[in-house]
Amino acid sequence: MAKKNFSIQSEEKNALGKLISKLRNERNLSLRKFAVAVGLSPSNMTYIEKGINIPTAEVYWKILKELNPKTEDKNEMDKLFCKVRKIPTPEVCQVILNNYELGEKIKNIGDIILTTEQLNLVEELFKSFANT
Repeated sequence: MAKKNFSIQSEEKNALGKLISKLRNERNLSLRKFAVAVGLSPSNMTYIEKGINIPTAEVYWKILKELNPKTEDKNEMDKLFCKVRKIPTPEVCQVILNNYELGEKIKNIGDIILTTEQLNLVEELFKSFANT
């Protein structure tokens, strides 16, 4: 059986924690106030910022709401969250919950990894729905 590479996951947990800490500090939020705002104890928030723990989807959603990061930072946070938690972001989950059939269609893709070109086509298709 192949060994899992936990060091990569730890690096990603650390990176997410550091990014959360950086954004919190940029907004002049104390650890205590920030933790309370997202429903955690300060010690639990410290564990997240130090990369020891990773937030649950619910806590991650609250962190995003509280920090309101720039698009670039949010995209990086989302990428790290997905890699470590191995689940989609809360926003993606909400879209699938609101459109159950979409989830069923996504399951039909199976183990296929879409190319950049295919993903761009999917993005264009989704954008066209907003215009209707």
